[in-house]
Amino acid sequence: MLYPFENGEPTDLSLAEIKNVEEILERAVKENNELQKEALKNRNAENPENKWTETGFELETENYYRQYVPIINGKGEKEVWVNLSCREFHTKNWRSELLPPVADGGNCYFNLKINLTQKSYRDLRINSHA
Repeated sequence: MLYPFENGEPTDLSLAEIKNVEEILERAVKENNELQKEALKNRNAENPENKWTETGFELETENYYRQYVPIINGKGEKEVWVNLSCREFHTKNWRSELLPPVADGGNCYFNLKINLTQKSYRDLRINSHA
């Protein structure tokens, strides 16, 4: 097993592919934030006496540390698991070792899988709050 993928062959990313990853990542963040804005609007409409200013699951990418795990999947497509953290990863070797699972931390920690071949993303996961 190639964590976080069930199978696949490790591969590398070119600078052009990293640019594509970042473009798809920004699209995922934008779409997530639009959903969070709607969820906040609905939540506040149901609780007018206790309005929130955010859901806590809004995302951004500026000043986030990133880990990229690229593979070629069983269909021959290039996929990349992108792991983001607003703080330096908990290991001094974060550039060469995967971040261990993080409990809570909210939107400071999130990740997703990007399929570069299909120009799509899936499995966007945002940590919860303790």
